[in-house]
Amino acid sequence: MAATNAALIELGYAPATLDQVKAGMVKATVPRMAMHAGIDPADRRAQALNDAFYRHAAVRFPQVARAFPGIPELLRGHGLPQAVVTNNLGTMVRETLRRLGLADAMLAVLGDGDLPAAKPDPRGAWMASAACGAAPADCAYVGDSAVDLETARAAGMTAIGVTWGTTPRERMLGFDLLADSADELARLLATAHCG
Repeated sequence: MAATNAALIELGYAPATLDQVKAGMVKATVPRMAMHAGIDPADRRAQALNDAFYRHAAVRFPQVARAFPGIPELLRGHGLPQAVVTNNLGTMVRETLRRLGLADAMLAVLGDGDLPAAKPDPRGAWMASAACGAAPADCAYVGDSAVDLETARAAGMTAIGVTWGTTPRERMLGFDLLADSADELARLLATAHCG
């Protein structure tokens, strides 16, 4: 939120509310920043907002981002190959995971700058499954938004929704499985029959 609003204010737009920022986080950055500014994503100012967001986020995000409770233990402990696919800037997410001591738990961290197209395009998920040495049908895609569900479906993966992210549980419709905690996600990953 701090990086979003710093970029908006820097370029003369009104800041977004917390609810607006949370609702926009499922979008790729150019359309998300355009939405907050009330301009068309094809407008050249949308790219300037994107660039300003990443400039501010590169300073803030790696320093303030925290893992949800139980997630570091889950990522280090379940023994399954895993990767990240995000619409955020890949270099920023890799640095954040490095700072959190979680980078070595991932076989790939793919984001904006690494992907042929933003989610819900399935190619990023396919790249992640290839990095994990698994067929897409044998993978679980874990996410917290409708875009994540669309990505899982397009990629041919089992869709597991987590209810502690950007979308409240009552709006997590269509996922194959839902997890309300890291412990529950660990159980689902251990027992999910993908493919």
